[in-house]
Amino acid sequence: MENKIARSGSTSMVQKVAQDELLNLLEPQMDSDDEEEALDEFCVDSNSKCADCNSAKHVAWVSLNLGVFVCIGCSGVHRSLGSHVSKVRSVQLDTISASQVLVLKRLGNQVVNRIWEEKVELAQAAKTEVAGKMEPAQTTKAREGFILNKYVNKTFMDMSVPIILADFLKAAITDDLPKLAWFVAHDVNLEARGPSLETALHCAALAGNASACEFLLLNGAKLDVVDAAGKTPLEVGKGAAVSVLQVWTELGGGSKKVLITEAI
Repeated sequence: MENKIARSGSTSMVQKVAQDELLNLLEPQMDSDDEEEALDEFCVDSNSKCADCNSAKHVAWVSLNLGVFVCIGCSGVHRSLGSHVSKVRSVQLDTISASQVLVLKRLGNQVVNRIWEEKVELAQAAKTEVAGKMEPAQTTKAREGFILNKYVNKTFMDMSVPIILADFLKAAITDDLPKLAWFVAHDVNLEARGPSLETALHCAALAGNASACEFLLLNGAKLDVVDAAGKTPLEVGKGAAVSVLQVWTELGGGSKKVLITEAI
């Protein structure tokens, strides 16, 4: 896997500065030690404590597709949920690519918990309590119950909010990772199509948004679907997005084109 990331355009000067700051950190080339240092550099503040139990001990695991840092105890529960729910990696022991580092940089515990623990955030603001919120010293059973409720049952989210396809595709075009994370958490159909049968991955690829492509792929977006012109996301891809899409294709995600003729 090639770790060097090409610089790409962004939708605002503020976003460009933020992206360039991390790209400067990662370039010119990253080996495993450099990637670990890059993670350590932003594993501070909210990321220095577990996203689930708030423990400050042994926070050396990440969930790549969720975009959070977790402790050793919670990482085991995440693994038990299956990789379709949480793709857990060790910061010290596993390989984490540059594009995945970018996803973690732009999400992180504070951003992600505002989505998955929305009701907890609202309750804290109102100075009330939410039943089931976990603390570091709770039992293994309580830990398992909380994480199951958070990521599978989605107890702490408002799932009644309607999904607007145009907003989902716009988030992919504008490289808005927090918004994409919100849609994924709310069970958006990743293969939903726009007017030209484009998926969100097509939109992110065409805009050259490497982070958006990586995040969507980590959460199950398909490489082998084609738009109305018969093109896959890789075939419409531009800029830094191309490298991400090529890596995923080489891993076996894009061996066959599939045309879905109806827009969703």
